[in-house]
Amino acid sequence: MITDADDVFARGCGRCPRFATPDCSTRRWKTGLRALRGLCLGAGLTETVKWAHPCYMHADRNFALISAFRDDFRLAVFNTVLTSEGQRSHFMNLNGAKKPETRIARVRDRILAGKGANEY
Repeated sequence: MITDADDVFARGCGRCPRFATPDCSTRRWKTGLRALRGLCLGAGLTETVKWAHPCYMHADRNFALISAFRDDFRLAVFNTVLTSEGQRSHFMNLNGAKKPETRIARVRDRILAGKGANEY
């Protein structure tokens, strides 16, 4: 099982036969995954690996998880403050956005807002 985030971004999660091959989803979405990683690290979140995915923590809590799939990549945010619907988690897809820089700015703002809400 993968335990290092650098390995996940370079080779994949290790949970399917595409691990460490050019067909791995982490290779397909490399640029977007690195952008999400940069957002999380830039917001001061602590990077770890859980469930074979990069997981970002704040205040000793799971805060966000990055996943790569065949058709998209996602940032799952585990913080109800970040969603207007009061969901337990919120998934944000960045690929296919007409204005990705706008979507990335919104993701950054949500990360910072949620991080601030957990500081008590």
